[in-house]
Amino acid sequence: MRIAVIYFGLVRGAEISATSIEQKLIEPNAAVGVSFTKIMATNLVERVWNPRSHEFNAILDHRDVFRFDCEHYVLNRQNDNSIMNELSCAKRHQDIFQNDWISIRNLLHQLSSLECGWNFCEKLRYEEFDAFLFLRPDLLYVDNFDIPLLVSRLKTPNTLLVPPWHCWGGLNDRFALAGPVAARRYALRLKHVAEFCRHYPLHSETFLAWALAEAKCCIGSLPIRALRVRADGRVENENFNNAFLNLPIEAVPFSFSTQRGLDAVLPKPILHGNKNDTF
Repeated sequence: MRIAVIYFGLVRGAEISATSIEQKLIEPNAAVGVSFTKIMATNLVERVWNPRSHEFNAILDHRDVFRFDCEHYVLNRQNDNSIMNELSCAKRHQDIFQNDWISIRNLLHQLSSLECGWNFCEKLRYEEFDAFLFLRPDLLYVDNFDIPLLVSRLKTPNTLLVPPWHCWGGLNDRFALAGPVAARRYALRLKHVAEFCRHYPLHSETFLAWALAEAKCCIGSLPIRALRVRADGRVENENFNNAFLNLPIEAVPFSFSTQRGLDAVLPKPILHGNKNDTF
């Protein structure tokens, strides 16, 4: 079994994250014959300033990208000029985070790195991979990835598995396992920001749900927990019962609609199918 691993976003807390990936993903699956091709597609920044995550002028070491022992590296210096068109589209609506567009900029840069990683992967005869695993390199992964079992749940090329927690009115966008068709849609959704923002304010989880529903993807549960690691080495104490979506073990098609109420500003995904507890 051949798996492409595409790292995207920022590398921070690298020693913690890289160790958890080695222990929870690479080692146990390599022992049963799974082969990994790892691509690090990340943005390089000198410092992180984000009051929302309590990171104030935290310095990043660019050498940390090499802790992940990847076969391929796609490294770009982060520059707002590369996301100006998408940011302009987002600014047609309110900044739902109310932090001077810092979180929206970070989302767009993350999506840009994801797109770069996928474009590189396509040059590696990507059709020979059995599945595609998208991972953020700033998470401490808590549970083992049983790759043969999880891949067996990708019944069609248009199937994608995501964590059922922290869905926040959409789908968790921190990591995913996908067949080739769903993987391409997941990785290239930056191209669809303008279309989404014609109707909704930009928000990571709801944008992902919309993008996958528009592509008629099937969604199932990826029963893995992960903790966010900050640039200063802090590990967030996550509550995995928050914003929990009862995703089915066997992936199902789903539709996307809006729901009025306290979260009226945010679209809600509506899942159809048998919703067996998975987590």
